[in-house]
Amino acid sequence: MRKGRVSGVLFCAEVELAEGRRTFLRFVPADKAWKPAALPGQIVRETGTCLRLIDCTEETPRHMPSALGEGVFEFWDLAMEDILTEWDDLSDPANLQPPVRLLNRQVAAFIRAHPPQDADGDKVAKALDVLEAPWPRREEMLLREQFRDRTGQSAVRALHLVEWVLATGLERFEPPPPLPPITPADVRLVCWMAIGGEGSNLT
Repeated sequence: MRKGRVSGVLFCAEVELAEGRRTFLRFVPADKAWKPAALPGQIVRETGTCLRLIDCTEETPRHMPSALGEGVFEFWDLAMEDILTEWDDLSDPANLQPPVRLLNRQVAAFIRAHPPQDADGDKVAKALDVLEAPWPRREEMLLREQFRDRTGQSAVRALHLVEWVLATGLERFEPPPPLPPITPADVRLVCWMAIGGEGSNLT
């Protein structure tokens, strides 16, 4: 279809898993000759952006560029490669660990360096697990205030931090199970759509 200022091909694909399907959207930009114009990292993955690119009305002009009769396979190869790259990332347990903010790492290091005296070891371990997980912004700001309080000896401060962390009600992070490995044959193309922006070659 003709719309907007960006030209390219959007693909909808899916992978079948035992627990259900996973759907992927990919938009591969095109140049004026309807050749892929995407370098690695330039293929659009974000669902909202892909949907905005194909948003249309009944009045949106429909047109199929003749150059895509066979040329669309070149676009699909790039989209497929990008889907497999994302899948490989989600299959690696190391990539399922969320980033932990610097403040949380500093507080955890302080507690380890100054183990609270007479503290329940399980509680300390749980507090450390909670600290080394993603935190909401509000709780992070409150933690900063607690860590700035230099009152008392280091071990006493560490015990106070452990008790405060546990009182937040936050839980340790449980990573999702890694995805099973797949091959290109496991990726099923559902549909594709060409978008021709202003000034593109649609003949």
